[in-house]
Amino acid sequence: MQHMSVHENKSIQLFVLAVGVFIGSVVPLAAFSPTFIVGTSAEYSDYSEYNSTIWYDLYGLGSWRTAFDGGGYASLNGNATLEHNPRSGETQDEENLNAAVGLPLSGGSLLFEAKFNSTLDDSSYGTTFNPQWSGKYTYSPGSSNRNAVEPYLEYSGYYIYQELGAEDRSSHSASIGVNYDPSIKIGYRLEASGSAEFYGETDRQDIIAAGEAEITGLAGYFADWGLQLNGGKRISNDEEYLAEANLKLEGTDAVFGEVEGSFSWSPIRELQLSSLLYTQARSYTDRKANDESGTLTTEELTQLDVGGGLEADWTPNDQVFFVLRGSAGKTFSNDPYYDTWNFSISAGIEYGF
Repeated sequence: MQHMSVHENKSIQLFVLAVGVFIGSVVPLAAFSPTFIVGTSAEYSDYSEYNSTIWYDLYGLGSWRTAFDGGGYASLNGNATLEHNPRSGETQDEENLNAAVGLPLSGGSLLFEAKFNSTLDDSSYGTTFNPQWSGKYTYSPGSSNRNAVEPYLEYSGYYIYQELGAEDRSSHSASIGVNYDPSIKIGYRLEASGSAEFYGETDRQDIIAAGEAEITGLAGYFADWGLQLNGGKRISNDEEYLAEANLKLEGTDAVFGEVEGSFSWSPIRELQLSSLLYTQARSYTDRKANDESGTLTTEELTQLDVGGGLEADWTPNDQVFFVLRGSAGKTFSNDPYYDTWNFSISAGIEYGF
């Protein structure tokens, strides 16, 4: 959604992912009953470059999983959100559907995933569609060597359509990595990837080369943490169709890096606390920065984003959940236009069937 910060979304996604990984590690081959949750929340957001906003949300989530004979499984989960801004009168929506099939092999496992994200009436882009797909093979030496290194190969892709936007594009990525989990208390992952993006309304093509390292672990029995580092370079042919003046303002060639840390803790069974901190840096090799008067300088544009998020949810009976979230971020840049901040806080209630 446009009113939510990228990093707040990232915090929510990491929390959902952590729950999924926990379930998968405990019952990797088991089916479980479908889960349905409905909820409502109110969110206040403030940005340095925009007026503050208030959004009222109504949403629903559902998940289903089944097991195959021989150890495979299939899962399906999705959510839908309807949001209303009482100040502007805007109403917008978001839908997400995710499907996965896991198949065991004699030398490892295969995982196929498909996702479909959409908005029927986004306030900025109108109708949007974003299908995503991936296939991953993980080599595993077998249950007799639980501490073994497990290499993997993965292909993933996506397509973005925006009714009112100008950046319809497709992407294809290939990655090679390795997992190493010497114990239940700590795990390691290294990955190298390459991606190609193709923009439909122009001849623009971008190549991204990146690397990623991740460490995850348990702090006692009721807390887990993660540390992720990634970096890379984006190379674009946008100089072929952008005029020199526009290239200095819109060029996308850049080097980037990010450090992200997460921590979640459940001091009692009814309470779950989650946090996320991040630092992102980006330096453009073609785009120039403007000074305070709006004059183009000879300095390359640089940006440094720092921020984080907190989330707490409490349930008195494992059926009704009260959720409180907050996030804040600051962008430091040598261009005043990009030197911004953001803040949001939301509170809601959920009911699980």
